[in-house]
Amino acid sequence: MRTALTLLAFLVSSSTAAAKSAPYVNHEYGYSVEVPSGARIIRTQPPGPQHGIGIIVPGDGELEVWVDGSYDATSLGSVDAIAQHHLETIVDAGGEILSAERAFVRLGGLAALRVTIKNRPRGSTAVVFEEHVVALRASKKGEPGIIYDLSVRVPETQRGNAEAQLGRLVSSWKVLPLPRP
Repeated sequence: MRTALTLLAFLVSSSTAAAKSAPYVNHEYGYSVEVPSGARIIRTQPPGPQHGIGIIVPGDGELEVWVDGSYDATSLGSVDAIAQHHLETIVDAGGEILSAERAFVRLGGLAALRVTIKNRPRGSTAVVFEEHVVALRASKKGEPGIIYDLSVRVPETQRGNAEAQLGRLVSSWKVLPLPRP
C-alpha cells in the first residue's frame, strides 16, 4: 500500500519547501503537525484524497516521513491490530521480520502505539528500519474511526536520524476538531 501511495503522491503531487517551521493542518481528518524548516512537502492535488503529507527532510541521505489520517475502513479497530497489519504487510511482500518492538505513547493526547520494526525485504541483504506511531480516534457509533499513522522507513544506518525526526513530528502533532457533517 505504501508503494502505491508513494507512486500516487509522486504522480500527482506538489512539492514545496518550508522556509521555517510551519504547521500543516488537515481539517478533514482533524490534526496538525509542524513541518521542519527546510523540509519539502509532498501531497496529492485535489480532487485526490487529502489524507496527509510526505515530508522530505534534507540531510545526510534525505529522509522521507509520512503523516497520514485515514478512516478505519477495514475495521481494524485497535492500535494493536493496526500494528499487526504493518507487520503482516512486510511478510506478505516476502520480507523477513528481524525484530519488532511495541511501546505505548501519546499522540496529541490520544493513546498511541510506537511500533519499531527491523526487517529484510525480499531478495535483499540490507536491513531496513521502519517505525510507525499509530493512534485510533473513536467516532460515533456505527461509523469508522480515524487511524493516524506517522511513519518512516530507512536503511538501518539512518535509524538515529529517522527516530529523531519522527520524534519531533510526534511531539508537535495535535488533535483538531473534526468538521461537522
